[in-house]
Amino acid sequence: MPANLFVREHFSFDGQVLLRKKGTSFFRLLGNCPDLQLSLKRDKTKLEGANGEGTIDVRYGSPEASLKLKTNQFDPDVAALALHATSLAVVGGSATNEPLPTVEVGGIYKLAHGAVSAVTLKDSTATPLTLVEGTHYRLDPQFGTVEILSITGPFVMPIKASYTYASAVNVGIFSSDPVEYELLFKGNNKAQSGREARISLWRVTFDPAKVVDLISNKKFGELDLEAELLADPTAPNNAQMGQLGLIEML
Repeated sequence: MPANLFVREHFSFDGQVLLRKKGTSFFRLLGNCPDLQLSLKRDKTKLEGANGEGTIDVRYGSPEASLKLKTNQFDPDVAALALHATSLAVVGGSATNEPLPTVEVGGIYKLAHGAVSAVTLKDSTATPLTLVEGTHYRLDPQFGTVEILSITGPFVMPIKASYTYASAVNVGIFSSDPVEYELLFKGNNKAQSGREARISLWRVTFDPAKVVDLISNKKFGELDLEAELLADPTAPNNAQMGQLGLIEML
């Protein structure tokens, strides 16, 4: 709708949050974001009158701005953002004679990969003996774990696993320095007029997530993210509108 500078209205925005890594050309939608908050601060120094007449002058320092948001999304890209991590695509392949530690009945052992299939376990005799699934071990193929049920045979250690594994995406934890993003908020004022606002924040650097609820009794997990806004002297319209961001009332 056309902008009208003289409309007074209440506000309660909803909308979409999009991010793009600085230096790339496209944004991606950050899924469901139930909360988005912009915090602004400017230090000030007061000059008090000598004769008790109160404050007679104020000087303001440099501005500071920060951001808080919640998202219910947790894909490899969001995980990398929240964990200060890199994500690595692992191409599917196969493993041959991957040795397990010396096994014990009741022990659960992790293969080097998850999402496995065509698994065979053999011992280390000259003519290897094959362990039988359901008799000697129980396999969880999606998570790539083997639970030993019986080691009668006798079997010669180590037990060796051969299998194929599917493609996956691995995300390290604190495996990268923080990455700068540009944030775009496509907001709609649902409180009154439905007037739209497009908010651009030029340089956003996210702190690592303080808490990631891996197990929670909530119906949906929430990831709380905080970020600092940095000045961008190359931003559009910066001469008139500053270097941190721009709010366009549409």
